[in-house]
Amino acid sequence: MGPFISLVILAIFVAWLVARIVKPDASKEAPDESGLEPGLRNTARVASKTAGRIYAALKEHLDPGEEPKVWVAGVSDIESMGRETESSAVLLATDRRVFFYCMRGLGGYDMETFPFGNISSLETSKRMGLDAVRLFATGNQAELRKILDDSFEEFVRYVRSQIGKKEQVLAPADAVDQLAKLGELREKGVLTEEEFAAKKQELLAQGAPRGS
Repeated sequence: MGPFISLVILAIFVAWLVARIVKPDASKEAPDESGLEPGLRNTARVASKTAGRIYAALKEHLDPGEEPKVWVAGVSDIESMGRETESSAVLLATDRRVFFYCMRGLGGYDMETFPFGNISSLETSKRMGLDAVRLFATGNQAELRKILDDSFEEFVRYVRSQIGKKEQVLAPADAVDQLAKLGELREKGVLTEEEFAAKKQELLAQGAPRGS
């Protein structure tokens, strides 16, 4: 009985081994139908998921009456601990400008604004199946990569349609109203003293007479 049992066990093992070789391993991730590498798609999804929180934080920096139009999420490069790494980022276009907001560790962030009048061009590209956009302005630029967002084309069309447009000069009464609203936001803690001062300066500059 000993040799017979050994042969049975060997036959069962061989059958199991053949089944493993012939049958694909179900635990492996199926290739993405769009041709995008799963790792890149996951990176883009993480950035897109984080973007909701970024967008909510970014809205606090809008001027009174400023209207968000369209935004896209992706990643951008930052320098951290002496080396370059990727971080979730958002480009938000309003009726006045484009915000670039990039997250940093420990709740920090980098934010820049690009008034449409200062933007010179917008370039797009596609890398390994994911969209990328680079914004050029006077003395500055911003790049967003690994964009997996249905709003990408809408964002590009809108920003290109606004490039070069100067911000409307506020009438004195409008400036006073907006300063009052900014003061309320400061009192509620939405704006810091520094942010209030910066926005106040922007409003005063908008209302100042401009030379020809």
